[in-house]
Amino acid sequence: MRISVARLVLSAVVLTMALATPERTSPSATRHNAIGDGAFFRSVVDVMSKGEPYYGAMGMMLRRHSYPAASVFNWRTPLLYLGLAAFPSWEWPRGLLVLLAAAAAFGASVMAAGRSPVALAVTFVFASGVVVMMSAPAAVGMAEAWSGSLIALSLWGYVRDRPMVGFVCGLAALFIRELAAPYVGLCALLAAHHHRRQELTGWLIGCAAYGVFYWIHWSNVAAAQLPTDLQQTGSWLAWGGLPFLLSTVHWHGWILLMPWGATAIALTLTIAGVLSPATPWRVRLVAGGYAGLFLMFGQVFNEYWGFLVWPSWCLAAGYGAQGLVDDGRAVAHGIARMSWT
Repeated sequence: MRISVARLVLSAVVLTMALATPERTSPSATRHNAIGDGAFFRSVVDVMSKGEPYYGAMGMMLRRHSYPAASVFNWRTPLLYLGLAAFPSWEWPRGLLVLLAAAAAFGASVMAAGRSPVALAVTFVFASGVVVMMSAPAAVGMAEAWSGSLIALSLWGYVRDRPMVGFVCGLAALFIRELAAPYVGLCALLAAHHHRRQELTGWLIGCAAYGVFYWIHWSNVAAAQLPTDLQQTGSWLAWGGLPFLLSTVHWHGWILLMPWGATAIALTLTIAGVLSPATPWRVRLVAGGYAGLFLMFGQVFNEYWGFLVWPSWCLAAGYGAQGLVDDGRAVAHGIARMSWT
């Protein structure tokens, strides 16, 4: 009873704080007088399709659209864009991303179905919004969309006792976007904690390979940079707190169309899932870990990081909805018992 009340109170506090946070207009479309990140990355791929090497195309577009090319972190690692440039049409990778997101949504729904009809319904609503979001043409060039879908599939693999699926998808997510590094670090720690030596060895080798990959990337960026490139203003350790976290929650196919209160409810359900002991531990750690990181990291225009986390958050939200229902019933039952004594 005490634990149920505590979770309900914490959820109510999160909801109240989220509702009290002012809604912000999305700044991503006008950052640095740019064309928008989705269109920007498509322009990079278009230039590559005409024969320009990746680093030449990326540098050209960064400077043309006034992005801070002096920061290596604004030069995405090349793997995704080399793959996109190999397709004859933008619609081919768009369909592949939708299939990947749909597979992640299906996996999340299957896991939620094992919890309850409420968990399934809520997870399906949020997961379908993720698929809608991933179907936008601009999503194809966003590495966060691909990486987030792969993280969700990796979670499904581990929760369903398919560690090879979890390992391959998790490592692929890292090579596409370095924002998957916290997830990979968590997987390695869990492998060490559970004494799964082969898996831990795989993660260590994979991380070492990624280290070499990123060092080569860094060297190529340094060779392609110019003294006149714009400098990055501000740090990614921006301590944006709840407003920035809410901006990533807002970045969802359905929530973008709804009043600000829907964003507050979505965050509350996600945090309730993190607090619920019925939620698989790995899901709790991933959902809560990224929510905590987004309180510290991310500039105001990085709200599109919602692409990375929503494929996993939708399952946490489903478990959170059922957890709140269970807590409410437990509190009501406790009050009824006390009234009879």
